[in-house]
Amino acid sequence: MKVFLAHSARDRDLVAAVVTHLGNDGHETVRPDEMASPSNVLSEISAALRSADVVVAIVAGTNPNVFYELGLAAGAGVPILIVARPGEALPADLASVPYVQLSGDLLRDGQTIARRVKDLEGLSSSKTVKFLSAEAALRAANQDPAVLEALTPSEFERLVAELFRERGYEVSRTPPARDSGVDLVVRSPEDGQLLVVEVKKLSRQSRVSVEAVRRLLGTVSLTSGAVLGVLVSTSGFTGAAMALADAGPVVLRTLEEFLAAKSKHDLVESKPAERRLAEELHYVSLPVRDLERSVRFYRDVLKLECVARPSFPFPGAWFSLPSGQHLRLVLNTAGTFRSSSTIDPRDSYFALRVLKWRETFDYLLSVGVELVVDPYMLGFLQLYLLDPDNHVVEINALGASEFEARSE
Repeated sequence: MKVFLAHSARDRDLVAAVVTHLGNDGHETVRPDEMASPSNVLSEISAALRSADVVVAIVAGTNPNVFYELGLAAGAGVPILIVARPGEALPADLASVPYVQLSGDLLRDGQTIARRVKDLEGLSSSKTVKFLSAEAALRAANQDPAVLEALTPSEFERLVAELFRERGYEVSRTPPARDSGVDLVVRSPEDGQLLVVEVKKLSRQSRVSVEAVRRLLGTVSLTSGAVLGVLVSTSGFTGAAMALADAGPVVLRTLEEFLAAKSKHDLVESKPAERRLAEELHYVSLPVRDLERSVRFYRDVLKLECVARPSFPFPGAWFSLPSGQHLRLVLNTAGTFRSSSTIDPRDSYFALRVLKWRETFDYLLSVGVELVVDPYMLGFLQLYLLDPDNHVVEINALGASEFEARSE
C-alpha cells in the first residue's frame, strides 16, 4: 500500500518515526520534501496523491502546503487520516475525517498512525489501469484529466520514450538531471536524423516558458549530429516560447499534436520554411535630460530593478523586468521624444504589465502620480502616467473586464 505523508518541516522527526513503522508493515511512503524535480514539484505531488492508497496529513497551524495537499486528496477520493496535536484548531470540514491526536511520544504516535493507516486499507476508490501500449496510455491521459494527473513527470517521460520506440525510433534516455535541457535522444527511422527531445509534464493551466526553449536550442547546438529539438508538453506554450521556436531548429508539440504525428514528417511538417527576423522585443531605450531624477522615478516609484550596465562612453542606466526584457535610459540633455506634459495614449509610449492591478493603482495614487485610467472607457485594466521627461507609460493587467474602482 502506498501512503502519502503531508507535513511541515517542523514534523520531520515524527514523519521519520511514521515512515519506519509503515515500512515495517510493508507499506511504501511518499513525501513531498523528497520529490526529485523541483521545477515540476506540483505535478509530482498531484500524481503521487492520486496514486496513493492513503494520505496522512499532519496538521500544524495553517500550513498552506498541507491544506493544498489535503484538498487534492479529497478531490481525488483518496482516504485521509488527519494527525494533529492537542488543541489544534481544525476546519469544520474535517470533522468527519479519521483523526489521530498526538501524545508527544514519537514511538507511540508512530505505532498509532501505522495502525490507523491499516484500518483505511482497501478504501481507496482509485484503480490502477493497465494499457496495452504507450500510445494507448497517452491517448487516455490526453482525454481524461484524472489519468494525466496520476502520471508523474518521470512516468510521462517514459511513456513518450516508449511511443517513439513503438513508432520505430531508436531512443536513449539521458540520465536524470535537474533541467538539463533534454530528456531523450532519438534517431528517425525514415532518414536516420538525430533529434533531441525535452518532455514537460505540467498542469493544464501552465505554459512552457521561453527559457525552456532557450535551453533546448542550446542543447541542440551542443549535441553532435542533432538536427532538431522537439519539446513535448501536456500544456501549451507562451507566445515568447513559440516565437523563439519559430526562429530556430525547435518544434513545440502539445501531447495531442505529438499523438497525431505518426511519422517524423508529421512531427515537423508545420515548421515554417521562412524564419521570423526577430525573436522578441529585447528592450526599450528612452532619452532623459536628468539621469538621476529618472533613475529615482523608475527605481523608487515604479519599482523596477536597476542592473549593471556596460561602460558606454555616455551616461545611462538599465532596468530589468522578470520577463528578461530591459528598459534603458540614456542621458541626452538636448531633449527627449515629447515636449507636451499631457497624457495622450495616441502618442509614443510603452506598457508595463502588473499582477495586482488595484494594489498598483492605490500605490501610485498614494505617491502622488497623476493617472489617466482607461481613457476610451472600454473596460480594460489600463492606466497611463508620465515619467519626469513626459514619456507616456501604460500600466496594465489581466483580469476583470471592468476597473474595480468604478463600482465604489
